[in-house]
Amino acid sequence: MEEDHYYPFGLTLNTTSNNLLTGQLYKYQGIEVKQFQITSQTNKKMKLLLPFFLLISLASCTAREPDIFILPDNFRGGILIIYNQKNGIAPQYHRKSRVYVIPKNGILKTQFSIDSDWSALPQFYYSSISSANRIRYVYDAKEIPENDVIAFGGSSGVANKDLAGKQVIRFATYYIGNKSIVDTAYQRLEDIDIISLAE
Repeated sequence: MEEDHYYPFGLTLNTTSNNLLTGQLYKYQGIEVKQFQITSQTNKKMKLLLPFFLLISLASCTAREPDIFILPDNFRGGILIIYNQKNGIAPQYHRKSRVYVIPKNGILKTQFSIDSDWSALPQFYYSSISSANRIRYVYDAKEIPENDVIAFGGSSGVANKDLAGKQVIRFATYYIGNKSIVDTAYQRLEDIDIISLAE
């Protein structure tokens, strides 16, 4: 007995066919298209390949370098990281993590190239790397508290130095503070002319 299951866009699962991938023609809005069937044998092969793809995905994640930010005591406001600056701060590491020592004005030019794919959430500390100095990081804007100081952000961007877009400045922004401080810092960073700051 043949058993077919409905899937969106005309895709069907045929549990009795021995073919890996079969297809038939049908019309959609007057256009002849091919309707594919995923068979049970295909499903078994996909299950065998899934751990392989998962391993590749995890390996690519572990290749990334986590970020650590060290801030001046009681720092509040926006952080702007400008990457690929020849005269910027030389790369620093703590174990396998990148270390960014943020100046009082919150603007850091670094020789690091941007590494926008996170393998772990960024870590923020006042003065030095210790659990007592750690600032809690939140990744959802809805979780920014009204009173407590947190770290937030991590969006990256590109500023074009020329109209053709051949010369670009890569940067990232973060924020330290409560909701009102973060909102104010966001507006301040929006008004900064990144091109004039970069080399």
